[in-house]
Amino acid sequence: MLTYALSVASLGGRLTDGLTAALKQHPPSHGGIWDLEVLPAQWQLDGADPGRLHDYLRLVEAGVVRAGSIHLPFGGVWDFSSLDEDARRMAIARQRIIIEQCAPLGAPQLTVHASAEPIEPEAREARLKQAIRSIKELLPYARCHGMHMAVEWLPRTCIGNKEEELFAIVEPFSPDEVGILLDVNHVMTRYAELPAIIGTLAPRLIAFHISDYDGIDERHWVPGDSRGVIDWRGVMEAIRAIGHDVRLIVETGRAGAADDPAGIVRRLDASLAYIRGDGPRPE
Repeated sequence: MLTYALSVASLGGRLTDGLTAALKQHPPSHGGIWDLEVLPAQWQLDGADPGRLHDYLRLVEAGVVRAGSIHLPFGGVWDFSSLDEDARRMAIARQRIIIEQCAPLGAPQLTVHASAEPIEPEAREARLKQAIRSIKELLPYARCHGMHMAVEWLPRTCIGNKEEELFAIVEPFSPDEVGILLDVNHVMTRYAELPAIIGTLAPRLIAFHISDYDGIDERHWVPGDSRGVIDWRGVMEAIRAIGHDVRLIVETGRAGAADDPAGIVRRLDASLAYIRGDGPRPE
C-alpha cells in the first residue's frame, strides 16, 4: 500500500492556525485525513515555533491530522556521525530527547540523516561507522515507542549518497526496524536512473521524499512543476512494483503564498493527484 503524506516543510515549516484550518477544510483527494511528517527542530528552544508540539498533539488527538513520520533534526550539534566522541554522544542525547517528546504523536517512522556535510574523503569510512554506531544506540528508543527508522539518501558529500553506503548502514539491522528513505531530489545528476535506483533499493525502501528539481542539485519544487526533470510515470511505476508498504512524503519549499494557506494545501493535493495519474500538472 502507498501512503501519501506531506512534510510540514511544504506548508512553510510552521503549522500555523490558518494552515491547520486549511488541512481540516480540504482533506486529501485520495481520502482520509492528512498524514504529516513533523519537524521537531521547529519547537526546540532555538527553533522558530517552540510552542507547537502541544498543538500537534491536540490536532492528532482530534483526528484532524495523523503524524506519519518524525524528521529528526540534522546538521551541527545534531550530527551523530561526528568523529568527536563527546559531540557524537551529545547528538545522541539530543535525539533521544526528541524521540521521547514526539512519542505521544504516535508516528510509526523516524526519518534520520546519517551525517551533515561536507565529508572529506579520508574521513568517509570512519564517519560511516559512527553513523551505524549511533543508529544502533538510538534504535532501542525508537523500538520502545513502536517506531522504525528511515535512513535518508542524502546529496553531495553526505554519508548515504549512494546505494552501497545506504545498504552498509541498514544491513546490520532488521528490515522491520531500519529501512531506506529515498529523496528523489538527492540523486543529483542521476535523475534518469531513478526507476533503476528504486528497483535496487526496493528490498529496504520504506519511504520517499517526493519533489521535483533541475537534475543538477536539490530544488524541492512541487512534483509536476513545469521546470522539473523527473519522469513521474516511470518513478511511480517503479514505486508500485516495490511490493510492500511505503510512505510517499511530499517535501518541498512552501508550496504557495504564506497568506493563502488553503491555496498551499490545494496545490499540494493537486501535486499528489498528478503523480498518482489522477490529475493534470499542478499550477
